[in-house]
Amino acid sequence: MDYQKYNETVQEWINIVQENAHKDAELTLKYCEEIINYGKETQEDGLVALGYYHEGIVYYVLNEGMHFYEAVTNALSYLSRVEEWELMARCYNFLGIFSVNHGNAAIGLDYYLNALECCKKCENEAFASTVKVNRGVLNIIYGRYDDAIEVLQQALDFYGKHPELPRYDDHMICIYENMAKAYLCKGDLIEAKCCFENIHSEHGDFLEDEIMLTVLATEAMYYHFAGKDDKCQVRIDRIHQALTPNMPIMDMFDDFYDYLKILLERDCKEEFWKLIEIMEPMVRSLDITNLILKILSMKIQFYRKHKMNAEYLQAAALYFEYSERAAVENRTMMNNVLNLRRTLEEVNLEKQEIEEKNVILQAKSETDALTGLSNRFRLNDYSETAFQNALDHGTSLAVEILDMDNFKGYNDYYGHQKGDECIQLIATAIKSMEEFGAFTARYGGDEFVLIYEGKTREELVEYAAELRKRVMNLGIEHQASKISNVMTISQGICWDIPVQGNRMWDYLHAADDMLYRVKQRKRNNFCIGNLTEASDQIIMSYL
Repeated sequence: MDYQKYNETVQEWINIVQENAHKDAELTLKYCEEIINYGKETQEDGLVALGYYHEGIVYYVLNEGMHFYEAVTNALSYLSRVEEWELMARCYNFLGIFSVNHGNAAIGLDYYLNALECCKKCENEAFASTVKVNRGVLNIIYGRYDDAIEVLQQALDFYGKHPELPRYDDHMICIYENMAKAYLCKGDLIEAKCCFENIHSEHGDFLEDEIMLTVLATEAMYYHFAGKDDKCQVRIDRIHQALTPNMPIMDMFDDFYDYLKILLERDCKEEFWKLIEIMEPMVRSLDITNLILKILSMKIQFYRKHKMNAEYLQAAALYFEYSERAAVENRTMMNNVLNLRRTLEEVNLEKQEIEEKNVILQAKSETDALTGLSNRFRLNDYSETAFQNALDHGTSLAVEILDMDNFKGYNDYYGHQKGDECIQLIATAIKSMEEFGAFTARYGGDEFVLIYEGKTREELVEYAAELRKRVMNLGIEHQASKISNVMTISQGICWDIPVQGNRMWDYLHAADDMLYRVKQRKRNNFCIGNLTEASDQIIMSYL
């Protein structure tokens, strides 16, 4: 989106919003509202879309679900109007993450697929690869490991060729770590090990903070499955030492959830509860029912394993309450999806109607109202293009000018209404020559122009005779004609291969001169010559 076209005040608002979306929610929302209101007042859909998009980012960070959804869906409707495909892809990606976190995989997948379609339209393969990683994670969560590996491999192939991209190493580590998890879930320890080796050999210097913890968690899973208890415990100890309440648990939830299962299987009680005590308050503060259910599920499994019946029953009752709440949220989410689709369908229908009106207006601006042939405006545009094409490629060009013989007498004798009907009938015969590649146009009054590209002189002779015959075969009565009892035409044609220095006007002038020769000698005929007009190069046809 080009922001430079807006005034300095608007550009300043945009800069404030972009710089503070992840830092200062209150300030960002204030200027988002300024941008949205100004955009609506000035009918700048792109600005309105931008304001809603950044509102959505703020609400996403704050995890204010309903506000987030409303802002992003509003952004999508305006982005669709201006066809800002990259921001649309980002909106759909956010909605995909949001839906998956809320436990609705089908809706999440649909959003990811929409994001990928938008990426195709804006040719943004880098962001498409980010979406594919998220889609891979979704497939892992729901046990579609081969599908996960396939899309993750696509993302890996892209990023592997573009080390210059920002956060290249982080992307590569994330892809390898998720591929390792998919292989582990399939039971393929060899491929999983290869993924870890690639992480450490190619990107080991960038293993730090939370990304290091996620890799350690998946490695712990690997060593647990491989039966290497000592190495598994080393990873568990390192994670246990590094855990803090300030970690971005949302970004690491799925990795730590799988890691909790390993701790439960290994009966690492201290480590299990330390992680639960960090994750649970944060999940409850986010108020994402699906994640709360997952934490409760882990606690229920722990209580059942250790025969803690009272705690088990309490957690199970709570799980039931949240399950009912989740069902309500899923219905709400589905309604939101249907509302979004209806809004986008309305926008697309509106765009389609505008495009259809524009096509009609364009056709009217280039079409002669009486005959339906191209008008002078379209003729001028087409003829210059055809001439330049012939000049560039050294091919032939032919311009034919024709008029209806004794048409003034026809109008005087039969009246102007019959005259218009006669012009329309002649136009149908002229338009029929398009089957031979002719461009046809009404020049004005009873004059018409045909243009042929890449034809031989011999072909032009055949076409001229054919058109003359088709006009006569119409059998339009013409009692006022001095040469025939039916309407006839006279045709002047210039055929040549243009060279530097020639102009399209030269063709029209030469064709008009050929038409003049026909009229001077005998109407209901045609004459073909070239730009030099040498007498031995002129072909005349007589009855």
